Amino acid sequence: MALRISAIWALLLGTVLAALEIRANWGNWQFWPFWLVDFVASALLVLGALAYWRRHPKAQALLAAGWAFTFGMAWMSFGLNLESGPDPARDERLGGAYLLLVGSLVASPLAGLVLTMIGKPRATEKLD
Repeated sequence: MALRISAIWALLLGTVLAALEIRANWGNWQFWPFWLVDFVASALLVLGALAYWRRHPKAQALLAAGWAFTFGMAWMSFGLNLESGPDPARDERLGGAYLLLVGSLVASPLAGLVLTMIGKPRATEKLD
């Protein structure tokens, strides 16, 4: 059940993360490595979730990789924003909630990673 929750959460967070990244940067895209990692994190989370639903034998590893990458990316973003303060143009577009969003993005993948690690893999089906 924990792995199923992790997969659902990964699909939702991966989709929302990509949408929020587009919204945050629309009309004023920052240096490409800063937004590219968000899309890599989104892709890893969505791929891990899809692998779970397709009963891929490496689904748990893909989910764990997606959660770990997302946590690392969020931690760096949160730390940089705490040190230098959020980008005023971006923060204004998001209604002052950017730092709160990034802060919540630190806890979310950590919880997803724990759920993935304690979850039991789904039985693979033979298609003979």
